[in-house]
This record gives sequence, structure tokens and C-alpha cells, in this order.
Amino acid sequence: MTHQQKCKIYSTCIPSSGSELVEIETIILNGLYRFSILGIPQRNSSDIKDRVYSALRSQKLLNLKSDNKKITVSILPTDIEKKGSTYDLAIALSCLVHMGQIEIHEDIIAIGELSILGHIIPSKYILKSIYQAMHSNCKVIICAPEDLEILDNHQNDLYRLATNHEIKFIAAHTLSEAVECLKRGKYFECKNITTIKHTPRAFDQVNVTDINIFKIILALCTDRNIFIENKKNSYIKKFLKNLIYYSHRLTDIEVLKISNNLHLADAQIIEKYTYPIITSIDNQTQKDDLLFSLQESVFGFSVIEDFVSISEETFYLIKKYRKSTILSFYNACPCGNGNAFFTSTFDDKCLCLQRSIIRHRQKIRRLENNFFDFHITNVEDVSLAYDSTDYIHFNKIISVFKNSDREAWSKKVEAEVRERYASQFEKADLDDIVNLSKDIAKLNQMLCKTKSTESGDTVDLAIKLFKKGF
Repeated sequence: MTHQQKCKIYSTCIPSSGSELVEIETIILNGLYRFSILGIPQRNSSDIKDRVYSALRSQKLLNLKSDNKKITVSILPTDIEKKGSTYDLAIALSCLVHMGQIEIHEDIIAIGELSILGHIIPSKYILKSIYQAMHSNCKVIICAPEDLEILDNHQNDLYRLATNHEIKFIAAHTLSEAVECLKRGKYFECKNITTIKHTPRAFDQVNVTDINIFKIILALCTDRNIFIENKKNSYIKKFLKNLIYYSHRLTDIEVLKISNNLHLADAQIIEKYTYPIITSIDNQTQKDDLLFSLQESVFGFSVIEDFVSISEETFYLIKKYRKSTILSFYNACPCGNGNAFFTSTFDDKCLCLQRSIIRHRQKIRRLENNFFDFHITNVEDVSLAYDSTDYIHFNKIISVFKNSDREAWSKKVEAEVRERYASQFEKADLDDIVNLSKDIAKLNQMLCKTKSTESGDTVDLAIKLFKKGF
């Protein structure tokens, strides 16, 4: 007499186009032993039958042959492609439920391959299972402990998101351990999770004391370009890396959606989409790749590792099609301190001849003219007293700046500034200085660095930034 299954057991199907939830239906009848699995290719079916049978017997839970049972398992729906071996655990649990060995009172998602000795092999697709559980109202996920390590280590609170949807986890090394946890209601607790608290703060609590950091924030706000000396211990690189890391990480829901749509394991999803890698432009970048990089800039700026080495064609394409800030690193001498972005190099001494350095600088100056707005040369290593919340607020400032149409100066103030400096600069240069001054005043207002935006300090700083030089 078999037991009627009231609650359903599911597993996660991983076809090439994304994951789907599949239901495991099982019927067990008396008679000569026969084990049939419907809904998957015959070759996979044969392997799964042998693994499930051996695992149940090795764990001393069921011996389907000696009990003379006809087992028919159907994996629904039948119209989708089913690959992989993530169904073993779900099929084994479904057999135990129908044989009265265990009872389930909630819908379950079980993922994992079984060894012939009954050990649960990690599936590496727990993110897809969480996404499916949230959308199908399943309350229990059973998997290997290794599958849940990513929830311990991932600082986006994926585990907290799951618990907010009342999803519980059973993490078991073996099939018999999973059965015991189901019987006793013993669920996994994520103890090592760390939460980054984003405490709301006013803009005036974010302090920008370094002129180079101010240049970078201003450039990202206004799509201006920066020329940066490429040195080994550049804190500029550290600042940019942290700004990217803390500002453009995906939310938990976005991570789960991407995971569900791509045929990638959890670790690949987290590495590729949560801890972003900069795609930089170099002299090997093809024209089509370059245009794509410039038009699809994920982080709001493009990086050129060594501006001096790129071809003239590439230079003019960048100049014509850019839609965001260009951050370009260059070597102060021909040998340089390394051309790789965000990587350190050996501490070699410069052996370049003076005339070689002069020619190198002249080439840089020709390339830089009329293209870069700011120049950063003093990039030696310094201590940056910024934490994660500062970087989050920096990006918030950039976003608010770009989406705000409010002018920091009135037309009267602008007219006074133009009149005061008309005799010192040509009209084109004065226009650039005035526009830069207005942007600095607006950014200062948001940062609350100065209470008054009508002082001459703003124009003085604009003139200082405008006069680029080595």
C-alpha cells in the first residue's frame, strides 16, 4: 500500500536557456521490480535509476528490488529539455514519501546528484533554486552544505532575502541525513553572514579633502576626461576600484534573475555580475569592440590603460563616439611603472635617457591637448579614510548631480564673473572656465564643502584645474 503524496516535490531543471522548476511525480505499485523514469532522455534515465537505487540501499532506507515494487517516476513538464543530474535527490525523496518512510507537509525543492553510496553531490545552482522557490511559493530547499557556502560568503544578503520569503534550507551530506532533518524539522542556519549597513547620511557628512578625488567625482558628474599618471602605488586606482565595487553591485533580486536566465554556476554568476571587472581599452582593441565599449559603458566611464600606445584611428574614434568620462592612464617615462589597470608591478628604477623622456612627454602633450580636462600627476600612495558608505554616497552624489537641472549660479552672478575675468582670458577659454566654475559650485553645494557658491574661490579652483600642465 503506497502513500498518497499530498505536498509536491520539485527539482530545478537547467536547460541551456535558463532554469525552470520541474515536478517529480511518483507511483509505486506491488509487483516484480521495475524502475521507469519518464520525461528525460533514455541514457540519463538509466544512470539516474542506478544511482537512486544504490543510494537508497546503501543508506539502508529502501531496497526496491527485494520489496518487489514497480516504480514509475515522471518529471513534468515533458515539453522542456532536461539535462544534468540534479534530479537524483528529489526522486529518492519522492520514493521514500510514497513508501511511507517520511512525511512532508510543505512543497519541497531538492537539488543534487547522489553517489552510489548515498552522498549528496553539490549542484552549484542554489541561486536558481532560491529564485524558483520565491516564485512558486515553495518553503523548503534541500541541498548539499557546499551549495549554501555562497550564502555565507556573499555580502549581498541572499540568505536574508530567502528567509524574508520564509524559505528554509536543509543542508545534508547524505541522503539519510536529509531524511532525519526532514523528520525532525532541523533547518540550516547561516551564522557567518555579514551585513553591510547602508546608514542614510547627509551629503555634508561625506568629506572630500583630496583635490584629485574631487577631480574624479567632478569628472564623473560632468562627463569630463582625466589624464592620470600611471604609478605603482596609485591611490587613485584604489579609489576607483572601491567606487566601482560599492556603487555598481547588483541587488539580491537582480543577482537571482540573472542566475535564473543564464546557464552558469553560482560562483560564475557572483564573480561576473557582483564583483565587476573593468573592460579597458588598449592598442589591441578592435574597432567594433571599441565602439561597443564606448556605447555600452556599464560604469559610466571608460578606461584606457596606456593612452600613448593607441593608434590615431582609435584616438579619433574615442573622441567622436564617447558618451561618458574617459579615464586614461599614461606612463611618465618610456619604461613606465606598468600599464595594467588595478594591478601592481615590480619596483624597478627608471633607466630612461633624458632625451627619451622629453620626446615621450612631447608626444603625451600632443595627444592630451583639447581632449583631457583634468590632469593628475601626484598619485603616490596615501591613506584614504573612506569606508563602504562613503563610496555609496559618492555614487549617489554623482547620480543626483546628473539628474538635477538646478543651476548653482544665478544669471547675475555669471555675468559678474564674466565681466571680472574678461580681460584675462579669451572668450572660448572663459566659457570653459565659467561652465567648470558652475559645475564646481553645484558639486560644492551638494557636498556642503562651502556654504556660499558665489565666492571667488570657486572660480579660482576652476582656473587652477583649467590650466593643465606637467
